[in-house]
Amino acid sequence: MGARLDLPAGSRSLPIEDLMSQRFPELSDKHLRFIAEQKMFFVGTAMAEGRVNVSPKGVDTLRVLDRNRVAWLNLTGSGNETSAHV
Repeated sequence: MGARLDLPAGSRSLPIEDLMSQRFPELSDKHLRFIAEQKMFFVGTAMAEGRVNVSPKGVDTLRVLDRNRVAWLNLTGSGNETSAHV
């Protein structure tokens, strides 16, 4: 049995993997509306060795290209670690 998350009394317990993420074959209309409403997003990157970098992005730099692809304009920042990882 995998890890489980303790929930308040009376709630059913779910496997942690069910709470962490879901996979979808493509972006739905609901996903597209949610993305369009956001003011910022985060990009997480890591090299094989070293630390993980999570950078906030925004200023209208994200584009949905189609239901299976998104792209963002990577603007330089305090060290542009995202670019180094990608």
